[in-house]
Amino acid sequence: MKPITRIALYHRADVPEAVDWAARIRAYITEKHPTIVFDDQKPEAVVVLGGDGTVLDVAHAHYTGAIIFGLNLGHVGFLTAVRKPEHFYEGLERFLQGDYMPVKHMMLTTTVERNGKTIFKANALNEAAIQNLTSVAEMSISIDGHPVQHVKGTGVMVSTATGSTAWALSVHAPIVMPDIACFIISEIMDHGLPTPSLVIKRNRTISIRIESFRPKDMLQLKDGQPVDMLLMADSAKSCVLQAGDIVYVRRSPQPVIFAELDRHYFFKSVQETFGLK
Repeated sequence: MKPITRIALYHRADVPEAVDWAARIRAYITEKHPTIVFDDQKPEAVVVLGGDGTVLDVAHAHYTGAIIFGLNLGHVGFLTAVRKPEHFYEGLERFLQGDYMPVKHMMLTTTVERNGKTIFKANALNEAAIQNLTSVAEMSISIDGHPVQHVKGTGVMVSTATGSTAWALSVHAPIVMPDIACFIISEIMDHGLPTPSLVIKRNRTISIRIESFRPKDMLQLKDGQPVDMLLMADSAKSCVLQAGDIVYVRRSPQPVIFAELDRHYFFKSVQETFGLK
């Protein structure tokens, strides 16, 4: 790959370690690569200092086409390219000189239709999750209009392959290599017989109809709006759902591009995280 010429640094301002590393990385690039321009508007690459949550922030920040290079300061670091700080400079040097592999990760787009009108739309890198926060709901799932599953439980999750190592793990979804473009449909605490997760091809449209639930008005949002059923896209954007709403999940036309230094990095991350021998 060609060397990087325009770069942005991203970190959370309330994390002292990230603030410190951002200053050190900026100084390193300024000294070692004086021709590289720091450009927060249209960078070729974004160097992210933080954990997977911080990387998700960047994925939602509309750096269209920019390559994400993550330096892990969190706990897991599945979405980062370098997991340990002692290897940051070595990894950064390889990246700046073009010694990396760009890997596309599929995003999903979720929309909510109510009475024939679209009332909500959001992109997600990990998942779109529908949950009844107070009780049980009935939901019907269709793929390209064909009914495949009825859930009577607390919710339904549609995750990407990238999201298979995130929240989807808690509902026992399979781990999928992040460069595979697919959807994973998983039930959340279904009161019926357990149904295995479904892995769906990327060009399908998933629809989830909220059939019924009993409003309890026990919880409310900051604005005072009562909430029982909630759709969350990467836990970054949300929509309060009503009976009769239809949630659609489709492939987003805009992927997220990550830089990888090691073609076996994902397997090593899985091995280290889950203690596999």
